[in-house]
This record gives sequence, C-alpha cells and structure tokens, in this order.
Amino acid sequence: MFLSPKSRCGVGKNKLRKLIEVAKESIGSTVGLTAAKMEIVSLLKDFEGKNIEIEELDNIIIEMCKSLIEQSSGKHKGETTISKRGRSGLRKTLYMAIVSMLRHNDGFKQLYSYYTKRPKNQLKGKQAIIALIRKLLRIIHALIVKDVSYNENKMLLNIIHPKEFRLVS
Repeated sequence: MFLSPKSRCGVGKNKLRKLIEVAKESIGSTVGLTAAKMEIVSLLKDFEGKNIEIEELDNIIIEMCKSLIEQSSGKHKGETTISKRGRSGLRKTLYMAIVSMLRHNDGFKQLYSYYTKRPKNQLKGKQAIIALIRKLLRIIHALIVKDVSYNENKMLLNIIHPKEFRLVS
C-alpha cells in the first residue's frame, strides 16, 4: 500500500488505519451467506422441476409425432418431396448420369418405362429417375463388393415384379 506522508492525492496513514479497522469488522458477515444458500437451493429446485416438465413435453411430442399423417383435404393431397440432404454435387452427378443412361442404355430405358407406366403406383418422371439412381448405386456397390462385371440382362431378370405391378403386354 502507498503510505507516503507527503502525498497529497494519496490516502493518508490515518485514513488507511480506519479503513483497515472497518474492513476487519465488516468481513465475514453471515447474513448474506445464508440468503445466498437459500437462493441456490431454490434455483436448484426450480431447475429440477423444469427438467421434469421438459421430459414430459418430449414424451407428449414423441407420441404426437407417431400419429402424424400427410396433410390432405378434399381433392388436394400434400406431396412428399425428396430431401436435399447429403452432398449436392453427388446428387447432381448421379442425376445427370441417369439422364444420360436413359438416352443410351436400353436396360435403364426399360426400367424407366416400367416405373412410369406400370398399372399400380406409377411414378412421375423425377420420382422414376430417383428410383433409377438408387438402382444404379446398388449396382455399383454390387460390382465393387462382389467383383463382377455389369450384365444388363442379369440386372433386368433380377427385378421381381409383383402381379399388380406388371405391365400388360
């Protein structure tokens, strides 16, 4: 501490002694400590209560989500859309690959025709393309894992067409 007797702007010795004596008497007051403990206990009880409420709300929301159905009214039926999750560049590349394959690959042309013209559960254009993208990914996976070459006839023969989905020739 600065105890210079010549200093005019500093604190003098007498003032410092008085401050030290007053500080010794004021430090250690337990009134504030008891109130602080009570406040902490109260806040912890509130916190636990809120956690219980949140858990109950989570359970209610989960049960409500299980019973949700698509939005529809009258003639309008809410359409489901393809999510745009994942890598956009990969999605775009696969989409372009299938569009190109539809021009040049007879097997994928036949599958596209089947998906869009079958009597039950016909797919729209982009829906059929997405189904073909999934088919292409499964083919690529099988080629890599099983170490076999691509056979278009085998691909077409391995597709199981239920009776109600078969094209009438």
